[in-house]
Amino acid sequence: MIAYKIVEYDKGKLKSLFHGTNGTRIMEQHTWLEAQIRENAKDGTSKTTYRSGWHTLPTLDECKEYMSRFTKRLDKLVIVEVEIGGAIWEKEHSPSNVLLSTRMKINDVVYKHSDELEEAITRMKNYQERLNGNRMRGN
Repeated sequence: MIAYKIVEYDKGKLKSLFHGTNGTRIMEQHTWLEAQIRENAKDGTSKTTYRSGWHTLPTLDECKEYMSRFTKRLDKLVIVEVEIGGAIWEKEHSPSNVLLSTRMKINDVVYKHSDELEEAITRMKNYQERLNGNRMRGN
């Protein structure tokens, strides 16, 4: 099943956002990765527990919307397309449509937040240049 995951891209390596697996946050592409399952995992200060696994979202749009909540490391965040396998279940008590799985294989990076920021900056610069040009011509 195809799904999408937010990861950090740092110095040419894909890394998990928060917790490492088997002692590392680095995640290899095109290799099936096994989750370290915990039966009573918690998110942050949450009092609810859940069965952990690879966190993914079923669509790219849902993943982009989820990414919009982040305020730090935006220059390093990317979305990868993944295949999920093994056991797959929904994360209970989550306001988003989060899927958890025991296995995951990263295919490719499909979205970079930094690309969107660069495009917005270019649009702003072009607009400013047009404004300045109009002012110089007396328009």
